[in-house]
Amino acid sequence: MADWKSRSWRKASARRSSSSARATDSPQPTPAQPGAARTTPHQRGERPAALLLLKPRRLMNVNGLSVASAAEIYSLRPEDIYLVHDDLDKALGKVAIKLGGSARGHNGVRSCISALQSNEMTRVRVGIGRPEGEMTVSSYVLAPFSAGEQERLEQVLAQAATCLLEHILQRRAPVGEPGDRG
Repeated sequence: MADWKSRSWRKASARRSSSSARATDSPQPTPAQPGAARTTPHQRGERPAALLLLKPRRLMNVNGLSVASAAEIYSLRPEDIYLVHDDLDKALGKVAIKLGGSARGHNGVRSCISALQSNEMTRVRVGIGRPEGEMTVSSYVLAPFSAGEQERLEQVLAQAATCLLEHILQRRAPVGEPGDRG
């Protein structure tokens, strides 16, 4: 659970970001042989992935570049993309799915909207709550979770994963079946 020890992935991403990580941030597949050209699964005649997970190594405020790069490589439309992100406006432990819309002040979502030139991505919003007292939002988001909050996150992550998978399955349901979007 190292990635969930702070309210945001920014702290963990910033720690891992180095000049070499930034230079190799592209999610392109590794060539089979040295010197081989990089190709997309589509170019190799492979079926597209049913589910592709991407954890950008860039800082949160520019992670849209990684998402847009993956979208291009894997021929994804904005509506095929799910953004999982923290949400100050939801209490810790609350999970919600939002279809499209604005970034609502979230710089990572704003970066994705800008890079993809669309706001049609589905968002899985994981509540972290608001800071109490005099703490600034940026300090709060970058602060580590308390021991009690970390315990609660185990359940939250399971809930978020279940919510996400159920939504994906409903979107893929054939016409006329339960969960049909049609």
